[in-house]
Amino acid sequence: MVQLKCTYTEGSNSACKFIPKSLNEPLDLKILTGANQLNKVDLIHALHEKAGLTKLEIRKFVEIFFDSIIDALVKGERVEIRGFCSFSIKEYKGYTGRNPKSGKKVQVSSKKLPFFKCCKELKERVDY
Repeated sequence: MVQLKCTYTEGSNSACKFIPKSLNEPLDLKILTGANQLNKVDLIHALHEKAGLTKLEIRKFVEIFFDSIIDALVKGERVEIRGFCSFSIKEYKGYTGRNPKSGKKVQVSSKKLPFFKCCKELKERVDY
């Protein structure tokens, strides 16, 4: 399991420590919150301003972070980010469906899809 430990403090910042397998010490970050939308580029910029690291270092960290989550999910492992969410893989059985355009029966094969579940703390923070 890959873990990201987050602790929430008063105010708009949250302190996070990502502990990848390849590092001996956790990386301390301050993540900006409160934006209407946060994409990967915005995240890199926010971490760059708060952590004082170069954008190249931050981009590499963000890529390692997301790749670690994806690699764990591909292996069928559950990923838990304490205080934020968990990711897992849900398996769906095959079934007989119907093509809405033609009305013909279609066999839908079984599949595995990533599943996101937010934690209690995140639900409470969002539903203030």
